[in-house]
Amino acid sequence: EIKDRQAEIENSVTSFLEKAQGMESEYEKIKSVYEYILDTVEYVAGCADNQNLYSSLVNHESICAGYTRGTQYLLQRLGIQAIYVGGMADGNGGWGNHAWNIVRCGKNYYQVDSTFGDGFSDALNYDELKKSNIRNYAYLCRDDKAFAADHKWTDYELPLPKCTTDDLNYYKLNGMYSSTYDESVDENMKESVIAGERVWIWQFGDSDSERETKLEEKYMDCLQEYSESNSMWHSYSEAVNLFVCGY
Repeated sequence: EIKDRQAEIENSVTSFLEKAQGMESEYEKIKSVYEYILDTVEYVAGCADNQNLYSSLVNHESICAGYTRGTQYLLQRLGIQAIYVGGMADGNGGWGNHAWNIVRCGKNYYQVDSTFGDGFSDALNYDELKKSNIRNYAYLCRDDKAFAADHKWTDYELPLPKCTTDDLNYYKLNGMYSSTYDESVDENMKESVIAGERVWIWQFGDSDSERETKLEEKYMDCLQEYSESNSMWHSYSEAVNLFVCGY
């Protein structure tokens, strides 16, 4: 049975691994695994084999343990160091047991949570994200400080590596980030609407309880002035300071 299941796993991921192995940077490999898991796995409580990688890589249904084991396996196959981390996280039902990964990229370590990235436990409008083919990168290659907002972990006899830099934050790398709200945010939003982009995403480095309302009003003003649409949807996740809206 072990041999049969291993063969099924290999058959399921061979094409992905062949493509990912040709990527030049470690970051691109890590990002590709994260995206593959988000695109192919659905969170299904109580599904079969949900504590191991067979659930995520073959059945494509799992919970956090299967997401994390599948992510770890693919990364290790690509030569990336990946650690399975157990702890607590603040999901839809409040704080509970959870699992995610710490990965090494270059000389630094980063927190990665493919389960939360798949929309299971954040405050984002998951249905609209899926309909718009938008992925949530807020849980890809983050530092300890960012993860501490909704994750808790314990250093055991062998302490976990410290994740001290946020330099691989997807939104920073792609010009979708600012430390706080300033004029550049409004200008970027305006340019997005004028360009006809159906979704606008921005992440902030600080938290602000009143920001969601401000951004919602600003986006609606942009739609009314620069487009033909008068309806919108939006989501704001305070845990990762991420605002997503569209029309």
